Order: sequence, then C-alpha cells, then structure tokens
Amino acid sequence: MIYYYDDFEFMFLVHRNLDKAAFLFSAGANHGYAADMFGRMYDALMIESLDVIEEFNRFYKPEYEALGGFLYRKWNFSYKNVEDILKKLEKNPEARLMRRIEYSYYGSELRKFMSEEPMVDRIEKILLMK
Repeated sequence: MIYYYDDFEFMFLVHRNLDKAAFLFSAGANHGYAADMFGRMYDALMIESLDVIEEFNRFYKPEYEALGGFLYRKWNFSYKNVEDILKKLEKNPEARLMRRIEYSYYGSELRKFMSEEPMVDRIEKILLMK
C-alpha cells in the first residue's frame, strides 16, 4: 500500500472521491483527539501530494512507453512493486497513485505511523474507501 522510492519519499493509492470528511468517518474519528490525529494524517497525506498518473500523462508520456516503465526507471521501483501497483490500479479503477515527499510541511512521522501494524490494512481500506 505504501511504496517507498527514496529515504524520505513514498507513493500510495487513494480513492479519487476521498475527502477529509469521508476519511474521518471511515476512521471512526468523530471528535476529540482521534479526529485531530486523523485530520492531521489526512492533511499530511493529501495537501502536498501529487497525482503520479496525471504527472506521467502530462509531462513524461513521450519519454516513457507506459506507466510501469515510468515507475521503474524514473522512481527506481522494483519490478515486483511496479507489478503490484499496476495490479492494484487495475483492480481499483477509481484509485489515484499519489506521490509525497515526507519532509514536506506536514508530519514527518506519518510514514512510520502508517507502516506499523495494525495500521497498514486499516489505512489502506480507508484510503481506497472499502
């Protein structure tokens, strides 16, 4: 679900209709500390993230034959990760592949929090609105 391509950067899949209210509802964070924490998580994920497929289509499509080649050559993903990303995008046509720089303005500890059990599966389900 989280694909690391550099020490401080990662990509993740998210449903294109996910907004902050739906994110908080799916997380069960209605008020108090939980709403604050998950609200900051949403902001950290979405505010400074870029849509990789849009970026590919807009700037890189002439240079790379397909999205898979772009992910492999430009972002140095393994064949296994490229295959996994492409399968998940095919399985979830409403998903967007987002790219985030961890040392952006919002929460540098986000990657650690999202990649620890039991949060991995829960966050993936929330992001893909399942």
